[in-house]
Amino acid sequence: MPASCIEVEMETMGGMSGGPVVNAAGQVIGIVSSSLDGGPSYVTLVWDVLRMNIRSALPWLADHGEISLFGAHELGLVKLTGQVKRKRGTKDVVMTMSEQEMLLFIGASDPKLIEQSRAESENRLDREWVEKFEDEWGNDLEDAAERAAMKFLSERKVEFVAECLQTLDIPEHCLKEIREFNVDDNHGPDYPEIIKAERREDGTIGISFSFEMPHVMWELSISAEAYVVHAADYEEYFWNVELDGSFARMQAFQHCYFEMDLTFDSVNELFVNAKITRTGTMRETRNPRRPKAA
Repeated sequence: MPASCIEVEMETMGGMSGGPVVNAAGQVIGIVSSSLDGGPSYVTLVWDVLRMNIRSALPWLADHGEISLFGAHELGLVKLTGQVKRKRGTKDVVMTMSEQEMLLFIGASDPKLIEQSRAESENRLDREWVEKFEDEWGNDLEDAAERAAMKFLSERKVEFVAECLQTLDIPEHCLKEIREFNVDDNHGPDYPEIIKAERREDGTIGISFSFEMPHVMWELSISAEAYVVHAADYEEYFWNVELDGSFARMQAFQHCYFEMDLTFDSVNELFVNAKITRTGTMRETRNPRRPKAA
């Protein structure tokens, strides 16, 4: 099966594939996916679809195009039950299971993966420890995160910057003319979250951390000749456009997401070895273009 399934002692008929399967409370928990003659049948659970964007034919969803269940939930069009949330900036879904659900999950999983997970979590610090750590060291952790993010972005190539700016719907002919860039931040980290913390043999604490930078400012340079050809587009999509000799300089603002690994040296009370492991841009729900003058 391509996703988590349950086996049901019943027979389903041809054409029932994709049909909803409900529990005793009338809540949809999965869809009919396949069966054998005379049974059993297999029901694919809804877990995987929680991280997907889908197009629905239902009238109250069709007008929204591709949408996730979380998006439909935020619009009040569907109801989601259980302790489940989507992490901002990613398609990662975090589920909190009851003890009974966890036992069922473990029983249906590869024993080798369960043992591997237990081994990896042996030195992992619990939520109570994490909360106390955040209270004491949260500001220093965010400062380290901001420095790591700015260093990471400043060391990228122009092609990386152009790819990031595509999510602002800036025309490609504008982006391909970028020759130089600088990057700065006008706000600092938002939505900080310690994903994982574990104690290491040398006494340090290894931390995986996620955060957003809602006001990353790209300062861009293009040739004056390229600016003249598409001046109207540059004026519409960028801020503070000005000619400076043979170059045109301008700014663009972007909302970025990061994940990073770093080490807390508890003896010297320092965060060290910060490394960005994942990054992305947040697509704006509003029109990102520069507002035109009245």
